[in-house]
Amino acid sequence: MNPSSIDLREVISSQIPALALLQNMGYTYIMPAEALAYRQGKRSKVVLENILIPQLHKLNQIEHRGKIHPFSDANIQNAVAAISQFPYDALYTTSAQIYDLLGLGKSLEQTIDGDKKSHQLKYIDWENPANNVYHVTDEFEIERLNSTQTRRPDIVVFINGIPVVAIECKRPDLNDPIGDAISQHLRNHRPDEIPHFFCVTQILLAIAQNSAQYGTTYTDKEFWAVWKEEANPETFAAELYALINVPLDRMQSQKLLSWRETWVQSKIKELWAAGIREVSAQDRILYSLLNPARLLDLIYGYILFDNGTKKSLVINSISLSKLLSFA
Repeated sequence: MNPSSIDLREVISSQIPALALLQNMGYTYIMPAEALAYRQGKRSKVVLENILIPQLHKLNQIEHRGKIHPFSDANIQNAVAAISQFPYDALYTTSAQIYDLLGLGKSLEQTIDGDKKSHQLKYIDWENPANNVYHVTDEFEIERLNSTQTRRPDIVVFINGIPVVAIECKRPDLNDPIGDAISQHLRNHRPDEIPHFFCVTQILLAIAQNSAQYGTTYTDKEFWAVWKEEANPETFAAELYALINVPLDRMQSQKLLSWRETWVQSKIKELWAAGIREVSAQDRILYSLLNPARLLDLIYGYILFDNGTKKSLVINSISLSKLLSFA
C-alpha cells in the first residue's frame, strides 16, 4: 500500500483501536492479503468462500430414515454461489433476496437412497452463536461493478465468511467526521460503485473515536442513530474499560502489524505503549452492537423489508424506542 494513501491519524485514533477491541471481543483478525486469498484472489467477490464452505458442511446435515447424511459437494457449491455470485438487479430487491437467504436458508434437492427431496440449508446458526465463526479485516478491496477500479471499506466484519458489517473510520479532528464517514458509505452504494457488497452487509457503522453512529443499507444521513446502552450502565462501563485495556497477544499483534509499512508499525507500537486509555464513543458502539450474540439478534430480529422500503428497528438495550424507514 502506498504510504501517501494512509491517513495515519485515522489509523491510530480509530482503525487500530477498533480492530484491537473486536479481537478482544472474539473476532479473528485476517490480513487483507488473506482476505483476498479466501476469495480465490478475486476482488469482485465479497464473500470469503474458503471460510464459508467448511462452515456450511459443519452447520448442515440431512436426517433421513434415522441416519445423518451430509449435503453433497454440489449442493454446497450451489449454496455458496447463491450468496456469493448472485446477479445484481437493484439495491433494494437484491438486498431483500440476500436477506431472505441469510435468514431462511436455501432449499436444495438431494437424492438419498433413491429418495429425492428438498432440504433446507442454513448459512448462519442464529440460535447458537458459538457454532459460527467470526472474522474481521481492514482495507477490504472490492472491485466496482463493471470496472477494475476498487473501493476499500476500512473495516469489514464477517460471520461464517459472509460480510455483515461495514465500518468507515475517520479521524476525530475533521470538521464533520461522522458525516464524512456516512457520505462515504452512501457513495459506495451507487450503481457504479460497490452496491453488491451492501446487498450482503446488514449493519453499517461510522466511527471517529469520540463519536459514532449506525444505520443499514441506504440509510439517509438524517436517520443514522446513536446507540444508547442503558441496561446496567456501571457494569457495562467496567466490562468495556477492562476489555479495551487488554493487550493483544504476540500472534495477534504480529498479524495486525506485519503487512504495514515500518513507519506505521512504529506509530502503532507507540500507541500501544502509551498505557491505559479511557472508553470512547466508538468503543461503546462496537461493544454494544457487535458482540456476536447481539449482532445475530439485531440482524435476525430487527431488520425487515416492506413495500419497497428496508426498515430497521432502532433500539436500546432496554426497549424498542422507534422505527425508522430507509428508502
